[in-house]
Amino acid sequence: AEDLDGPFTTALQSLAAELDVVLVAGLLERADDGRRVRNTVVAVGGAGIRAVYRKLHLYDAFGQRESDWVAPGEIAPPET
Repeated sequence: AEDLDGPFTTALQSLAAELDVVLVAGLLERADDGRRVRNTVVAVGGAGIRAVYRKLHLYDAFGQRESDWVAPGEIAPPET
C-alpha cells in the first residue's frame, strides 16, 4: 500500500500528461490507522488527481471480514 502521492499515482499522472488523457485506476492506499489499507480508485489527469473514491461498504459476511484489513471510506459528495 502507498499514499495517494506515491509512485503509482505519480506514474499515472506522467502517463496521463504524455497522452493528454484522464486515467482511472485502483490502488491499495495506506490507511490512517497504520495497520489497514483503503480500496481506492483515482482519476488522474496531467495536472494531478481529479477525483478519489474509497470503498465504503466492506464485505463482512459468511466468514469473510474485509474490515480486518480494509478501512472504509467516508461518505462524501460524488466527485465528477
